[in-house]
Formats: sequence, C-alpha cells, structure tokens
Amino acid sequence: MDKYKEGLKLLKSGKIDEAIKAFESSKENYAKYQLGLLLIQKGDITKGIKLLEESAVKGNLESANTLVSIFEKGIGVKVNHDKASFYLKELVKNDFKGSIDLTKEILSNNKDDKHTYLKYLLVLCEINDFDALYEASEIFFNDAKDNKRGIDLLNKGVNAGSKLCMEKLAQIYKEGLYNTTVNANGYVELITKLSNDYPEDVKYTDELVDIYAKGLFGITKDNDIAVNIYREKASHKYNEAIYEFRLAELQEFGLMGVKKDVKEALKTYQALLDSFPNNVTYQIKMAEIFDDGKYGVNKDSRKAAQIYRSLLAKNPDDLNCIMHMAKCYSNSVDADEQKQAFELFNKAYEMGSREAAYDLIRWNYNGGKKFPKNYKKAVEIAEKLEKEFKTAVLPEKEMEMYKSAISLAVQMYLSGGPMLPKNPRRAKELLNDYNNNHKDKIKIDKVVWGK
Repeated sequence: MDKYKEGLKLLKSGKIDEAIKAFESSKENYAKYQLGLLLIQKGDITKGIKLLEESAVKGNLESANTLVSIFEKGIGVKVNHDKASFYLKELVKNDFKGSIDLTKEILSNNKDDKHTYLKYLLVLCEINDFDALYEASEIFFNDAKDNKRGIDLLNKGVNAGSKLCMEKLAQIYKEGLYNTTVNANGYVELITKLSNDYPEDVKYTDELVDIYAKGLFGITKDNDIAVNIYREKASHKYNEAIYEFRLAELQEFGLMGVKKDVKEALKTYQALLDSFPNNVTYQIKMAEIFDDGKYGVNKDSRKAAQIYRSLLAKNPDDLNCIMHMAKCYSNSVDADEQKQAFELFNKAYEMGSREAAYDLIRWNYNGGKKFPKNYKKAVEIAEKLEKEFKTAVLPEKEMEMYKSAISLAVQMYLSGGPMLPKNPRRAKELLNDYNNNHKDKIKIDKVVWGK
C-alpha cells in the first residue's frame, strides 16, 4: 500500500505515531502537509512549519491555507504578515475556496494599521480587484509616499477596466498631482477611453468635446471632430438620447460651427420630452422655455412653475430641481412663494451649491416679508467664499457675483445691521484682500475705518 494512503488510514484509526512514520516514508507532497500538521500538534512547531512550507512551495494550497493562519495569528510563532500575505497571495491567485473572504476578514482585522493593511490589500491587487487597486494606490500616495507605486497600481486598474482608476489617473495627469508633471496626452487618452467605455455617463464625452472645441491639452481645435463625437453617440440613443439633446443645444445657440436653428432645436426638445416624459433634463429645458417665452412659445410662468413643482415633488433632493424651483419662486411677488424660494436656496446651499451661496447673500441682506434680514448669515457665506476664492481666477459671470458678494459684506461690516455689529476693521481687511488679488477693484469712497 502507498505510504501516504497508509498514513491516512492509520490517522483515521487514531494511530498517530504510526501515521507519522508512514507519512515520513511517503514521497507524496500531501504527506508533508499531513506530517507537518501532526508534528505541530505534538509540539514540534518549527519542523512542522518547515514541512508545510516545503509542501506549499510545491503547490499544496491546503498547506498555504494553514500557513496563512499560523503566521497571521502567530500560532506557535511570532506574527509574520510578510509570510502570511505571501501564502495568501498563492491562495487568491489559484482561486482557493474561501480565499477572497479570508483576505477581506484579515483586512478588516488590520484596518487600523495602514502598513499591515496594505500588505493584504496588495494580495487582492494581484487579481486586479478594482477596489483594492484604487485603495492601495491611495495609501501609496498619501501614507507610504511612493507615488510611482501608486501610479503603477492605477495603470494596472486602467488596463483591467476600472472606471475609478481611470478617473483618478486622469485627474493626476490633468493637475500634476503627487509631485508629477502634467501629462496632457495621458489625460486626453484617458478621457477618450472613459467616453468610449462609459458613453452612458455624459460628463466624460462632454469633457472630450470641450477639449476639441477649445483646443485644450495640446489638441488642435477642431469643431468638426467635437460635433461628430456627439453625433456618433447620438446614433446609439445612449441615456435616453441625451446626445441628441446636446446636438439640439448646439443648434439652439449656434455653437461649434453648427448652424443656428432655434425652431429645429425646439422641435427636438419637444420630441425628446414626448419620448421620455419623466426625464428631468428635458422637463427643465421646456420649463425654461415657457418661463422665458423663447422661440415663439408664449411666456407662461405658471406652466413653468407647475413643471418645476412636479419635478421637485418627485425629486426632493435633486439639486438641479431645487435651484430651478427656487429661481422660479424668487421672481414671484407673493410673500409665501418668496419665503419658499429663500428656504430652497438655503437647502441648495447646504447641499454645496455655489450659485445658491450668492443668492443667499443677497436674500439675507434684503430680507423679505416673511423672513428677516440677517447680516450675520450673509457675511458668513461671503467670508466662506472669500476663503475659497481669495486668489482664484473665476469665469467672468461668477467673478461679477463674487465681487458683488464681497462688496455687500464690506458694506454690512461698515454699517452693522441685523445680527451683526459694526466691524470697520474687518471691512477694511476684506476690501484690501479683494483689491490686492483682483484686477476689477471694489471702490468705496469717503469711509471712516476706525481703529
């Protein structure tokens, strides 16, 4: 009888010592595994582990699985995460039953120790686990300060098809993060890949079109290519025909060399809304047209408000819907609707809307019939903007709003008012900071600043 099988039979009968002798005489790799386990049980841990390692090196995954537990938990030996992660890697690579769950359990147990955590995270990186590749790269960037390893992992994720890795690497290439140089070619390649791989996510294609339409990142400006990117995707009806909508917008305003034709654009908007009556983007577009009375459509603010109210009822946490409803109410002379506008602007601001921030400064400054002036809140918002945009170069339209916000804050500090005592010193600081950092100066004459 084969000594390995004989050893198993003796082991089953409880004849441990005889089983050990049989396993020692066997040339089977699995015999080393069984022998290693028995020696560890009898207290000969060093020899037992050595046999398990010899067996694992020759491909015995049962031995590798046992060694993971021994070294990760320190069973009879010092904890050795290098060895534990090494053997765990073999289990995961060979799809050993339960190895993924085991890795995740070990990760959970070591989440507070970034160094150890990373060792086991890299195990999952071996099988191109998207989350692991991204998370490990973040640790290399922010904790291990090994930017090359971080970028290598992101590239591995990109090649495996990880959207998250593509987005992160694109940002690094665009902004030159982590002490890297800007990589314009790499950025354009990744945005192109994201646009092609995820056409249903419109933002990537919008970014790619913008690159060609404006000639950014070393790309020669070419409106034909930009428009054709939209046209090609429009032919597939992605995301409720959103690319047909983009083309209609170009037609509405005559952008990117597309001939201006508002009547045709309006037909497309209406057809899209007819085909996708629950699409928020198309509903808002038609509401805006009713609100402004554009393109031969009779101005109907009530109908616009009705659409916005309906949208908000269905999408109470949609920032776009909140802001449109707020703008619609803000034009009303009704005190209750003005109050609702104020409340919606507050909600939008809490959700992070910069546009709402500018509106709130003005509304807190002016007050209304059913909500009081609050200079303190107005200057708090203005100062938060000042901290964020102190030296920023903003788009022209927003720059006007930002200048107005700082101007109002200066005036409120000078005059004092509801909830806000006079503070000429702070007014002077705000004014000087703004004027020192921006070309378009704020002019306030005949001011007594005080001490």
